[in-house]
Amino acid sequence: MTRFTGMILLMALLATGLALRHRSSQRAERLFAGEAQAQQRIDALAAGLARVEAGVLPSQWLARDAELQLLPDAGDETAAYARDSSYVYGLGLVSVVDRETGRPRPGWVLRAWPLEYGVTGDLEFHLDDRGVLWHGQNPIGRSGLTEGFPPDFPEKTLGKRGQPWWRPEKGAIQR
Repeated sequence: MTRFTGMILLMALLATGLALRHRSSQRAERLFAGEAQAQQRIDALAAGLARVEAGVLPSQWLARDAELQLLPDAGDETAAYARDSSYVYGLGLVSVVDRETGRPRPGWVLRAWPLEYGVTGDLEFHLDDRGVLWHGQNPIGRSGLTEGFPPDFPEKTLGKRGQPWWRPEKGAIQR
């Protein structure tokens, strides 16, 4: 191999390495942007869901966000699903015990998970009608409407020791 050929080979290897690094960086930026977008959408949806309105279906609640595409074949009267460019959102009606009266009352749980795990996001989100937000590591790789679908309303492992859910500081996505 001549010096010239060696230099060309070295330059080609360096260019390949830089291209791979740039691609990896872009993928990470897309992933973090998807998670941040999901967090903002959850906050916006929660602001509109301050109380459960009798007779209003979850699909009607999700339809209030013009940027969400409803997934009509995926839900029913107690749960509805919609998506944006990065995440799938699920809104489920649940019965909760009122802390003041001790009686059952209607409540809701809003869930969000990546449309494409590892590409549009990694984290899962869980918000209930009391305003308690949880972030999850998504250990099963819940993705779109294929992996781990449908999710539980509410998630059964929240708050249990050793589970991959945590309560972040308000408005912060933490890893």
